[in-house]
Amino acid sequence: KLILFQKGELRIAKVAANGPFGDGPCNNWYHIDCFLAVRKNPRSTITLKSSSEIQGFELLSKEDQKFVIDKCEITQDVCAPQTSKKSSNDDNLFSQFVKLVGKIADESSYNQKSAIIKEFLKNGSSKKGFNGKLDVWMTLLIPNIDSRGYNLKDKQIVKLFSRMFGLKHDDLLQDLNAGDVSETIAKFFAQSKLIKPVSVSDITLMDVNELLDELCVSGQEEAQIKALERICKRCTVDDLKVIIRLIIRDLKISCRARHVLDALHEDAYDAFQKSRDLKVILKQYGGGESSLSKGSGLNVMS
Repeated sequence: KLILFQKGELRIAKVAANGPFGDGPCNNWYHIDCFLAVRKNPRSTITLKSSSEIQGFELLSKEDQKFVIDKCEITQDVCAPQTSKKSSNDDNLFSQFVKLVGKIADESSYNQKSAIIKEFLKNGSSKKGFNGKLDVWMTLLIPNIDSRGYNLKDKQIVKLFSRMFGLKHDDLLQDLNAGDVSETIAKFFAQSKLIKPVSVSDITLMDVNELLDELCVSGQEEAQIKALERICKRCTVDDLKVIIRLIIRDLKISCRARHVLDALHEDAYDAFQKSRDLKVILKQYGGGESSLSKGSGLNVMS
């Protein structure tokens, strides 16, 4: 059994027994070139003929799938995307966040904006009940109170993405001068020569939140590009537009913290003003400890 793993770069593992004293299987990880060298060894027991033998292959971008097929000289089997089963009732998919943000932006009434959020947090995307990570949802819905610092201004964002897309920096910069950096990045993502947007994404809110954590501690340009490239390969154009808006702390939905917290409870915003602790508010008004991700740490600006 083989497993593919992607974090910064592709790696592949052969699942083997974990010795006489180990519990469960052991994953022996290789970079792709090292894996191929091991497979060619006459004593190797590794056989690989098609993509169906690789767990996680269908989660790769089309570009990475083609790379693995060509590099490993295997056939590609048609398989149903794993995300299709989840998308009907998975409130942690970032696509659900993008959809909700769009609905909020289209509504002019502040009360109705709160009502839209309240309805989603009650019924979820399935209309049978919300099953998402409430703390991550609320953190991303109110990016302007998040204390994480990314040190990425509009022109720096344009510089990074012009490199990632293989496009002229001046072209993006000229477009930026007309207005919104998120619109500029979305526009040129569709024209990218190096990273192509996907038609349907599988990224989750937790993936995006982890990206923001990584950008917060990554001050080096190369590290920022590496983190952004990793998630871009799984993004639609709209996904990336919203991610950029999270980085600049403005979702462009004209919805303040009060309107978001009103969706939890009519007293939630006043309580937040006193404590400035979103985690406490979610415990009190959002379903207690069960509403929080394991190991959740919510950083809020004072």
